[in-house]
Amino acid sequence: MTTLFVCWSGDRSRAAAGVLTERLPAIVPGLTCVMSTQIDSGSLWSAELQRRLDSADAGLVCLTREAVGSPWLHYEAGMLSTAVGRERGEPRLFTYLLDLEQQELSSPLSAYQSAAATRDGTAQLVDSLLRFAGGSAAVEFDPWWSDVS
Repeated sequence: MTTLFVCWSGDRSRAAAGVLTERLPAIVPGLTCVMSTQIDSGSLWSAELQRRLDSADAGLVCLTREAVGSPWLHYEAGMLSTAVGRERGEPRLFTYLLDLEQQELSSPLSAYQSAAATRDGTAQLVDSLLRFAGGSAAVEFDPWWSDVS
């Protein structure tokens, strides 16, 4: 089982993160997605967030023009890259660009290969996640994409 922590900041980024968190496990066998919004009420939020970041195998950062400068999003991405890099020897962050181009990103997010929030870019993201999770075949992509788009 591979755990993917999905980062977001702002309404559009959160909406995309929610859809991906819900739908990706249905198309990528062995993938579990988590978001900070899934932390139970009454939990010590910062400790639970840290536990989830530390236990993630990779991160997915949903970026919009509004979110790209978010200190919080950069904090989560930095914590993920540190934890994942420590456990796997190399940080693995997937950046998903909703209305941005790769060249518009600044460091450290610009160091990671991005996927655009298009049909082709999302198919590329799914293929990358499938290889990362050690799967051999994803569920048929086109019906899944038509449900998401």
